[in-house]
Amino acid sequence: MIDAVIYDIGRVLVGFEWGPFVRQYFCEEKAKTLTKAIWEDGRWNELDRGVLSYDDVVASFKANAAGCEKDIDFVMEHVKECLTKHDYAIPWIKEVKAMGKKVYYLSNYSSFLRDEKEEVLDFLPYMDGGVFSYQEGCIKPDKRIYDIILTRYDIEPSKALFIDDNRDNIEAANTLGIGTHLFTSYEVDHDDIMRRLEDAR
Repeated sequence: MIDAVIYDIGRVLVGFEWGPFVRQYFCEEKAKTLTKAIWEDGRWNELDRGVLSYDDVVASFKANAAGCEKDIDFVMEHVKECLTKHDYAIPWIKEVKAMGKKVYYLSNYSSFLRDEKEEVLDFLPYMDGGVFSYQEGCIKPDKRIYDIILTRYDIEPSKALFIDDNRDNIEAANTLGIGTHLFTSYEVDHDDIMRRLEDAR
């Protein structure tokens, strides 16, 4: 039986596609440099972790891309454009809750990004709770953040389904005995997930 569904937010319930955003404003070579400096080298994770200050993290981006300081400032001033609402988010949450399931979120998310575009999180009031990484000082796939949500909401791992687009996060959840689904898109995954929930009633 599955009685709790735990959603990731970015690239599951909310669109967060930085590649097209960066290429919209910069040539391919500069876009690659900025993408590497900000996202691919893991420094963005420090925003999500919420331990270092925003200024310190941005300074680390700039140190990783000498000569691109103004471009990095531009990206950070406009990065909220990466965030897009998914019209399916609220109806899907309601659909799962109508089956009698509790619905939670477990997301690597920064206070900066939340403040930049709070409106994309309009589904939060429909959920039963959740965990943002910046509030806990740790990020997926760190075991601690899974333990936090399991303990806080008294979730039994074997009765939970965790939906995330990142394979490392999925594998970490599996090691704790949490059921998982690697998400690619709503169109591809929705029906399979709902069948799984129906079969596990």
